[in-house]
Amino acid sequence: MGAIFALAMMFIFVFWLWQGKGKEEPLSLSFFEEEEPLRYRHPVTGVWMDTSLTTLPQIFGVMVDEHEDAYPLSGIEQAFLVIEAPTEAGIPRLLVFFTEEQEVDKIGPVRSARPYFIDFVQAWNAVYAHVGGSPQALAQIEVDLIWDLNQYWYGSFFWRAKDRYAPHDVFTSTELLRLFAEGEEDPIYETWTFKDSAKEIPVEVPHVFLDFSFYDWGNTTWQFDRERHQYQRFLGEDPYPLQNEADIFADNVVILFTDVEIIDEIGRRSIRSTGEGEGYLLQDGQIISLIWKRPENKNIPRFYTEGGEEIALNAGTTWIEVLPDSSSVLFSDL
Repeated sequence: MGAIFALAMMFIFVFWLWQGKGKEEPLSLSFFEEEEPLRYRHPVTGVWMDTSLTTLPQIFGVMVDEHEDAYPLSGIEQAFLVIEAPTEAGIPRLLVFFTEEQEVDKIGPVRSARPYFIDFVQAWNAVYAHVGGSPQALAQIEVDLIWDLNQYWYGSFFWRAKDRYAPHDVFTSTELLRLFAEGEEDPIYETWTFKDSAKEIPVEVPHVFLDFSFYDWGNTTWQFDRERHQYQRFLGEDPYPLQNEADIFADNVVILFTDVEIIDEIGRRSIRSTGEGEGYLLQDGQIISLIWKRPENKNIPRFYTEGGEEIALNAGTTWIEVLPDSSSVLFSDL
């Protein structure tokens, strides 16, 4: 009888061990499961990266011509940020931003500085590349201690194209810009909050026409490309024959309304770039009303819903369009 009891107890003990091992197997297998690699957003584009940057990249802001005789423009399609604002006769100019990591062989044509573009340069602690400037702009560069790369004084960091004529013939490159900034301290600046683009797009997405000038080639139309999930830039109210060396696309188009005033007989503008105002964001096929805020020149512009929540930008390329008011914007289903 005792032998039978002992045999039964041994059977129970063996069964208990077998059950325990069965429960432990999933834990032992999980030890070999691979963890998902960490990903990091690039600080100025929001694009996902496998490794994080230890310092903020140096940024270069290049003043680019947008006159009819300046086309085709070069390198614009590779910029991570572009600010477009009117100059004399309402003809816009572009402040085109690149990072030190980029390889852009030809940027331009490079043109002269204006004060409100200098205001935005300061927000990203950027090198400012230009060819001369208005009297107000040159005075501001000196007073505000802008990191100045004026072709008049630093001609070796630019070249003149033989197939163009002045003043639409000056170009530079990120290689030359890096050479100019070599050895300087790491920059410090603010960055935006980014998100991934939305998967769902509205059935109807209107084209957006921006009225900068009485010259049709001085105006801009943004059309949403469903295949690329980006906005494509065209000249004029209808696609205009002037072309860039490559098509231009943006993941975000921010339209800012602000005070624009003509200050002299030449038609130069004074444009308020700080404070706050209204505007629109073109993003994911939607038109979002926004409030923009920028306390000082050292701050980047930030964008908020009417309820006060900060709006995240899609990772990628951003264009900021600076206009006097909503009468300069036309939404249509062309």
